[in-house]
Amino acid sequence: MGDQTQLLILAKHIERLMTPSDSGVVMDRSIMDGFVYTLYLASIGQVSENVLKASANILDAMIGSYDQIFYLPSELELESDGQRSDDVEFRDTIVDLFDQLIEQIDKTHPQKVIRISGTVEQRAQVIIKYIEDTKNGQ
Repeated sequence: MGDQTQLLILAKHIERLMTPSDSGVVMDRSIMDGFVYTLYLASIGQVSENVLKASANILDAMIGSYDQIFYLPSELELESDGQRSDDVEFRDTIVDLFDQLIEQIDKTHPQKVIRISGTVEQRAQVIIKYIEDTKNGQ
């Protein structure tokens, strides 16, 4: 991965946010993901400082566009699926970066990010309840 790949990923996040929807949208990733992975790649020399700065600016500009962000901490066992890394050290590094970012976001956008713990079913129920409450004006 490099500068071009990260910029394309960030552009895709922007495109998803800018696409109008009458019925609402639930996404499995947010601009936070784009920023955290860009930050990680910059820390190991695979992304330039200019792209890191651009990703920080994009994050700042776009974070307010989300109604709500649910953060599901990595508390379930890693399973090798051929797609995602099952490297525990890498996961822990990414989790730390997310934790630091959420702390920063909480200062400027309180309650924007909600952490959800528990089983897969418990996590899903929290999100479903939020969506139902939002639809009902609560």
